[in-house]
Amino acid sequence: MTEGEKVEKLFRRRESVVLAGCLKLMKLYPLDFFVWRNNTGGARKGADRWVTFSVSGAPDIIGVTKTGAFIGVETKRPGGRMRESQRDFHARAIHMNCIMFVATSAEELHRKLLDAKLIRA
Repeated sequence: MTEGEKVEKLFRRRESVVLAGCLKLMKLYPLDFFVWRNNTGGARKGADRWVTFSVSGAPDIIGVTKTGAFIGVETKRPGGRMRESQRDFHARAIHMNCIMFVATSAEELHRKLLDAKLIRA
C-alpha cells in the first residue's frame, strides 16, 4: 500500500461515523423529531434459540416527526450502496407516505432535511 493509499484509508469515513453524526444532528431538533438507532441483526439466546432484531432492510435511524410521520435514515459511507432489502424497505415505506433518506454524511442529511422543510436554518 502506498503512502497516499494509507492517508486515504485513514481519512475514509466509516459508516459508523456517518451514523453517529446523523443521529447527533437529528437529536439537535427534539421538537421536530423523536429518533433512535435501529439495531438490526440477531443473536443467539441460549443453546438453540435465535432472536432477530428489527426487520430486514430497515434503516439505521428510525423515528417520528412532530406531525406523526414515520422517518427513516439509511446511512452509508461515501460510495456505499444500499442492499436489495434496504432498497425494498425504502420503496415500501415511501409508498406508505413515510419520509425516507439515504445519507453519506451529517452535512448531506442536514441539506436534505432543510430541502424537505422538516427543519429551519
